[in-house]
Amino acid sequence: MEALRGVTSPQWTLWCSVLTLAACETAWLYGALPGINWPLATLANSAGLVICWTSAGRKFRLNVMLPLIVACLLAVGAALTASFANDLRVAACVLFALGSAVVSAHTDLNHTDGPGSWVLAAPYALVLAASEAHGRLTETVDAVRHGRGIAVVRGVALAIPVTLLFALLLSEADPTFAAARDVVVRVLRDLPIIPRGLFFFSLSACLVGIFGIALRAGPGNWAPPRTQVTARRVFGDTERLIVLGSVATLFALFLTLQVSYLFGNPGGRAGSGVSYADAVHRGFVELNVASTVCGALLLALRRYAVSEQPPRWLKVLEWTVAVQSQILLLSAFYRVSLYEAAYGFTTLRLYVQVYAAVAFIAMALLIVELRGYPLFDRFARRVMVVAAVAFGGLIWGNADAWIARANLLRYARTGQIDVPYLTRLGPDAVPELVSALPRLPGAVATHLEVCLRNRYRRNQDNESARWFEWSLRRAALYRALAGVRSNRAAAPPGEEAGAC
Repeated sequence: MEALRGVTSPQWTLWCSVLTLAACETAWLYGALPGINWPLATLANSAGLVICWTSAGRKFRLNVMLPLIVACLLAVGAALTASFANDLRVAACVLFALGSAVVSAHTDLNHTDGPGSWVLAAPYALVLAASEAHGRLTETVDAVRHGRGIAVVRGVALAIPVTLLFALLLSEADPTFAAARDVVVRVLRDLPIIPRGLFFFSLSACLVGIFGIALRAGPGNWAPPRTQVTARRVFGDTERLIVLGSVATLFALFLTLQVSYLFGNPGGRAGSGVSYADAVHRGFVELNVASTVCGALLLALRRYAVSEQPPRWLKVLEWTVAVQSQILLLSAFYRVSLYEAAYGFTTLRLYVQVYAAVAFIAMALLIVELRGYPLFDRFARRVMVVAAVAFGGLIWGNADAWIARANLLRYARTGQIDVPYLTRLGPDAVPELVSALPRLPGAVATHLEVCLRNRYRRNQDNESARWFEWSLRRAALYRALAGVRSNRAAAPPGEEAGAC
């Protein structure tokens, strides 16, 4: 152990922990289907960052811990969904959340003035991690060279081939050694060594950088939080009064004159000259753009105001404009509901409704932010937490299955159904569709069953899946498809080819 003193204990512990964790995550993630491996890897990385953070003598900070909590919760979605599109969204959101935590550990985002560090959180965190990994590697190499650790490296380099040679010789004389040799040979033959090795080393470098950043955030290295940063003051009370008064008057006139158009059903009235498509598509885009621009305007006018404490009547005017924007968002949400009732439920229509709901909450958070001097980063992080919760709700609540169920209920009321679209919703909706087959008329059920078989004919059961590739809805998908195959009915000639 005397030879190990050339490498400092924290550095040695860091590398051993990182290599062990990287080896486990390589086995879980490389070439594997998304499943419980994603939340396991996210939880392990988050726990490692927290351990390094606390071991550096730092207290828990919300801007570091909250993104890690959000990342872990969102990663659970990979163990729920069977949709590849949802897996991509989960991966993007988890990487962004982890990147935000790393950036927050590197710089104090609670008091920063520039939003660039979190807008590009994932790539910025990758750059930070790469730089830190290079520094850690250089420090380790220097410690080995200047201490007696070089003897350890030479000893390991000599011990590996000698040990392998004796193991091969002994494997001819012992069945247990022979079995172990065969297992190792089979694994090495079947695994793609080069790409898997590149994945392992890349992951190791990222983890060393991430954990190294947290370890460097000790009391001696952490910059003290800066005082509240104010932006350049441009707008006086007069300019703000004119702008906000004009917007408030315009919104009030618009809402007063077009109450029946906003909250009524113009596309359903004979002679209105407005179709459902015009009422929703035209109105939704414009109403949401107006609300979004209005929120940005309110934030800019307050952030770049000359007076830090505006008059009370000016605050009331800000709140009035914000509430008017929320009414426009409610109108946009209602228009999509009308369109869904007329033409059915789709993924896009559901997502635009969720966007309107998130924007509505964002305006409420903006009202709270306008009580004092607004910090853009703080407001943006709160909005992104709301968006993450909404996105997680879509995955945890199985949005595709909800859309399928809503369209089936609409079919029971109106007799209208789009079978090809239902089968294109995604694999998460398949169990819901299969469970509805006995309740559908024979022709519709046969059409739906044929379309499901055509679309998912290449899907096999999950008996060959490894334990860390398990996903709740993927298992449900395989069970539903097995039921469809076992109850396969003879389809009319030509139906298999072009009906879907």
